[in-house]
Amino acid sequence: MRWATFTYFLNAIQGSFTVSTVVYYFVYVSMVPLEGVGLGVAGVAFVSLVVEAICTAIWSCVLGKGKGADRAKSIKIHRLRWYMLIFHLISVVMAIVGGLFVAPVIERDQIGTPVSLLLFMTMYRVPGSVFVVWLSAVSGWAIDEDYHKSLEKNGQAKRREASWAGLRLFARGMGQTIGFLIIGSVMGLGSLFPAICNSEIAAKDQDMACPRAIHFLWTWLNPIFLFLIGVSGFMYPIHGKRLIDLINMQGTTQILRPGTKAARVAAGGEGGASGVVAASTTEVTVVQQQATVQIVTPASVEEASAEEEAPAAV
Repeated sequence: MRWATFTYFLNAIQGSFTVSTVVYYFVYVSMVPLEGVGLGVAGVAFVSLVVEAICTAIWSCVLGKGKGADRAKSIKIHRLRWYMLIFHLISVVMAIVGGLFVAPVIERDQIGTPVSLLLFMTMYRVPGSVFVVWLSAVSGWAIDEDYHKSLEKNGQAKRREASWAGLRLFARGMGQTIGFLIIGSVMGLGSLFPAICNSEIAAKDQDMACPRAIHFLWTWLNPIFLFLIGVSGFMYPIHGKRLIDLINMQGTTQILRPGTKAARVAAGGEGGASGVVAASTTEVTVVQQQATVQIVTPASVEEASAEEEAPAAV
């Protein structure tokens, strides 16, 4: 969980200082007229939602989970860390190219449009969208592994989804705080950071140091964080044999209920191991020893209890 939280923390910083400076980029870098800034911000929100929705659907199809025992052997699952690294490296290149050639600093005597920044964001966010799928996958792995470790250590298993959610909220809060400080280094933050941009004068009267500082955040600091996110995701420790063992272990501890696909697979009906008979009742207890699944019904428990209580024949 800690490694995933750290990666999420990096993502929160990157998202904070970019998204929160969209208006500044429009006004000071792209020289968008004030009457067009509102439309530009709405366009950024729309593009972000569309990119995330479409790319998440595509990644889910490409990296869809395998079925049953095939999950542990799925090449796609084991390549996820490589996809995380490669596509974030592509995102780094797209961010630099976009900042230098698609949405550069506009001279003070010119008028720009919001379109350049929209294209710029799309260029690096499309390949970087693999982060959403990666986070969803590793979150499940982290929770499952933590479950089994707590069972081995304490003899009592705990699923800490709430703890993981709390860690993510903490990481996001800390990341947003650091992102705020990064923005303050340009726009000013009291006596801590002197302002490079003067918000009391018009964009056309600003010194060129102002738009260049904001442009630097997007064109150079942004790729640095994208690179760190990709490397951190690639180095996530649950992979290879450790991931295979986790998937297999999780598969042998699932609670099976009659009539479900999991129960039919365990009973050998859909590619599962043979020799297991599914029960017909709705409330069952699963006992698993040495990879053998036994489904015990309440009726069988009563019969066993009756046999134990019966007096021995003299």
